[in-house]
Amino acid sequence: MSHPLFVFNLQYQRTNSSVRLWCSRLDSSINRIASTSLRAMENEELEYLMFEERPKAMKDVTIDLFSLYPDVNEEVPEDLVHERFFQWTTGDGQWAFPNFLKQNTPVTFGSSYEFDGKDEYFQWTNQIPIDLSGLPSVHRILMIRDVNQRLRRLDEQTDEGNKMLTGIGQTTINFKLEDIEFSLSLVPTKNQPGNALLRMQRNADEPYKERHDEVEEFDCFAKLDAREIDSIVSRARGTGTQITDRDINICEEDGIKKKMAEEMNFFMLLYDFEVARRLQRPFDHYSYTLDRLPIGIGIAMIHRINSKRANQRWIFFSDLFQGPYESRKRVLDDIVIAFKRWNEPRRSWTEGDLINILCEQFGSKLR
Repeated sequence: MSHPLFVFNLQYQRTNSSVRLWCSRLDSSINRIASTSLRAMENEELEYLMFEERPKAMKDVTIDLFSLYPDVNEEVPEDLVHERFFQWTTGDGQWAFPNFLKQNTPVTFGSSYEFDGKDEYFQWTNQIPIDLSGLPSVHRILMIRDVNQRLRRLDEQTDEGNKMLTGIGQTTINFKLEDIEFSLSLVPTKNQPGNALLRMQRNADEPYKERHDEVEEFDCFAKLDAREIDSIVSRARGTGTQITDRDINICEEDGIKKKMAEEMNFFMLLYDFEVARRLQRPFDHYSYTLDRLPIGIGIAMIHRINSKRANQRWIFFSDLFQGPYESRKRVLDDIVIAFKRWNEPRRSWTEGDLINILCEQFGSKLR
């Protein structure tokens, strides 16, 4: 039997040890809370200082669209059909659509400071979209080319801290085609100075983005035959209008037809942009490697091929737009072979014939 005094001492030691352990844990908690509070105060102070030192928005940049087109064709090789077609002058040497362009000038790009938690940069954009409504596809393409070119020239002439396209500058050009809003986020490279990311707003879900593999999965290509798609898109290109559900003549719910119309609008604008991004001139050693291929002729022939395919699915030839020059040239050769097979294979196609094919797809049509 234990002595009572021994038992008391043992219980006292255990209680005292528990008290010390509890006090130690309390001190640790207090220190942890104090340290967290201190860090929070330091972070708040740091954020305040960063906000105070944050650079202010830079001065707005304004470009006059009307004055763009006299200086964009200085070095057009006269012997190239594609180059001769995609320019502002008409056959009699007159400038095309001067009154329309006057209505869109000037265009102002404002800047805002952006910080995504990792990088800081200035985001440039035009709050009022450039209105392309009523322009046939060839002039829509030239407008996209020219705005991009003007901004690149300004960027080259600007000091490092105020650039719009390189360094800490990023630029997005906003456009509209009737009720459609789309944008180009410019990402010029040596190989493709006209490079950009195309986005188009839609009624639901995220904006459409430039992905050819996703475009090929659109519902419109599953539900409509190739000839009808060609007819709808070619007419919209020529009249400078958007495609609507009223253009689609199938028995489907209104919501499905509206979605298909959106898809065809994006398809149309994406192919227009594929031409525009490759028209930055003059060539240098890098851009000549990728951008000399006449993509517009390829697109026009793709449409002519599909116009013959009643009750059949659309053929894309999507590798025309990606990969090295040699592989894309082979795809273009395949398009030409398929085109001739569908269109009088024994006939010799002249320069005038190619111009007519381009006009058929990209030129102006009466509404």
